[in-house]
Amino acid sequence: MKRLLVSSIAAVVLLTACGVAEDTTAATVNGQDISVSAVTKLAKSKYIVDTASAGGLVSSKDVVVGSTTRRAALGLLVQSEVYEAGIAARKGEITDVDRDAAEAQISDYESNNQTTIDDTARPVIVRLIAAQAALGRILGGADIESAASPEKIEAYFDEHADEFAKICVDGFAVTSDQAAAAQAAVDRGDDIAAILADSSLQAQSLSQTGTETCVLSGQVSDSPLADLITTGPVGQWSSTDISDATAGDLTVFVRPNSRDEPTLDDPDISDQIAQQLQSEATSAAQEAFGAEAETILERADVEIDSRYGRWDPSDPSLILAPLAPTPSAKAAAEALSADDLAGLQGQ
Repeated sequence: MKRLLVSSIAAVVLLTACGVAEDTTAATVNGQDISVSAVTKLAKSKYIVDTASAGGLVSSKDVVVGSTTRRAALGLLVQSEVYEAGIAARKGEITDVDRDAAEAQISDYESNNQTTIDDTARPVIVRLIAAQAALGRILGGADIESAASPEKIEAYFDEHADEFAKICVDGFAVTSDQAAAAQAAVDRGDDIAAILADSSLQAQSLSQTGTETCVLSGQVSDSPLADLITTGPVGQWSSTDISDATAGDLTVFVRPNSRDEPTLDDPDISDQIAQQLQSEATSAAQEAFGAEAETILERADVEIDSRYGRWDPSDPSLILAPLAPTPSAKAAAEALSADDLAGLQGQ
């Protein structure tokens, strides 16, 4: 799914000095009016202003148009109307699941970009992304709400049960030149705490806590180390050599302490499956939306007040700045100095 937070706001690159007169209607989408007051309110959002300003915007005194922030605000409102019309045409609706998905996407955006969307912009962007999520769900036939039903969780578990065996292991790594000494330590029965405390070995624990760690077999990436974890003898140390780009050549020692047979009574397993199923359904919805979004935008009946700009569904910013007026030949000639004219005549 396109993250239109970026494409509709941050991609805008032209800021003008003049505004648009306070007319009643800024745009009409499939017969639905978007008021100037709604655009003006959203354009004052700190998030939109800050995002637009961060784009290295410039001003132009030659074109009397709405500011970039107003075009960005109008673009968000137009898209919401377009997608909501697409939902209505397909006899669908926006659900709480779609709104929750929108809130989650916005939270990810805020976290990844270390920013906060203010209270003026947030409900508008939630509306837009929720509409995108609903359209994707409808177009893709994905039922995200029931994607993780008890029946589907059980069916997934039956097919992937071997991936959910819980394995608890101890492990540590030493440089290859200390491998023999480390092997001697495990052979004489030293526990891992003593091995990690032996300064001559300089052993590093495989877990952050320095104690036993437990994982699901499906979470172990395919590697020589994974083979020791998933198939090594329980209660016995095994080792393998690996090469690390930072630490160099290492020998890793692993001792599986237990391998429990998986069961859906384990809430960690059922929760993980539910998250996986919902993620798959969401991805399918996003792909379906992405495949049809351009067509939906192109087919929309959109009329923009010409002083705001022009509607171009193929452009990332969607609302383009109005075209600059072309000066008449007389005005252009009057703008030239006598020296300019003499230079031209001499060519």
